Amino acid sequence: MNMRIAVSIASIVASGCASQALAGQVFINSSKVKNLQVGGGVVQAKYRLSNGNFDMSLDRGQGTNPGQFIQANLGNNNQLNNTAFNFVVQHIAGQGILFQMNKASDQSSNALSWGNFSSPMSGQSVSQLGGQSFYGSGRGFNTLLLTARAEWAGNAANPGSSSMSFSNLNFSSSELAVADGAFISGAASTPGTGAVVQQLVSSVDLSQYSWSITGTITGLRLPANITAGDELVSFVIGGKQSEFALIPLPSTAALAGVGMMVMGGARRRSTAV
Repeated sequence: MNMRIAVSIASIVASGCASQALAGQVFINSSKVKNLQVGGGVVQAKYRLSNGNFDMSLDRGQGTNPGQFIQANLGNNNQLNNTAFNFVVQHIAGQGILFQMNKASDQSSNALSWGNFSSPMSGQSVSQLGGQSFYGSGRGFNTLLLTARAEWAGNAANPGSSSMSFSNLNFSSSELAVADGAFISGAASTPGTGAVVQQLVSSVDLSQYSWSITGTITGLRLPANITAGDELVSFVIGGKQSEFALIPLPSTAALAGVGMMVMGGARRRSTAV
């Protein structure tokens, strides 16, 4: 992959030595990431507002095709409209991935997981999807795309409205450091902005390390009785294989030189006093 790994000034100052550095870095909505070319999907966690079918799914990154995903039905549109869910997408290195949704109002929970876990997982858990284990040749990924989508769901007589809001988005890992950037809070809406895409890219293969993304999402789909268009209001986190470049930051030697100049200037000022 075409990656030039940046070294952050803060990490050099804070760590003091390479042995204290974490395994890799992630960049969230970062202007330092250039020429991002998103490739094939490896895994996808999705929440959508469906009036009669499933609302929550975990798939192989190729979409919800028969035999390629697991799912849960959280309710119809009336039950899901303006209902806040706290979610977690968690990868446990060497074991697999978990997607969990907790209703904020009563803490009721649904969970889907794919892998082979050392402890039993709650909800529906499978070791294979479509005959494929979570880990395998060519299944590494270095990018997570977070997409909120809300498209027109009405008709000429009743145009309706839709939205998917997101807040409190957070990436955490004991092995990977956020080198630059942050998630935003907001909403995709119609009328308005029909889709909002956020990106997290990493200097390492995310399938080799433990991490999690958490947040709160709330969907709205009016008129609530529309049965078509299950994919129109959704929030998706997809693991992708991508190529990108990073704008290089100053080298360690250059930073050390800047530090010497600053110290020297301070010494001269002290002498002058």
